[in-house]
Amino acid sequence: MTDFDLVGELECIWEVQAICGEGPLWIKDDQSLYFVDIDGQKLHCYEETSNARRSLELEEKTGWVLPRCNHKDFVAGCESGVYFMDKSSGKMTFVMNPEPDQVENRFNDGIFPEFCFACGGLTKFEKTFRIFSKTFLQIPF
Repeated sequence: MTDFDLVGELECIWEVQAICGEGPLWIKDDQSLYFVDIDGQKLHCYEETSNARRSLELEEKTGWVLPRCNHKDFVAGCESGVYFMDKSSGKMTFVMNPEPDQVENRFNDGIFPEFCFACGGLTKFEKTFRIFSKTFLQIPF
């Protein structure tokens, strides 16, 4: 880890009343920070250049959103599976559920390295972690 000097004072730019804020995601092209409120079922966005703040209601608990390659929308891990999400409206399009027999699971964390799609899952009884191959899933990320 690199040492750094803090210059100036820290300033809270948005005191979001999130129940369970997770998964901060910086989108450079938008100059925007996105994050989900899992239990509050919302997607929040702070636009740095305009100082604008917006929150979208989501239909179900969403553990993460990640950028979709060559598209302006997101891939989202939700209670009932993986969705494509329009980041302007929050409209969701169902893609798939990699474990339809695991009805107690929901996606909690996600990352897309070059070779796979990894996500954490939660059940009522235990925490699990699964790694899925993008090739296996056949999702055009």
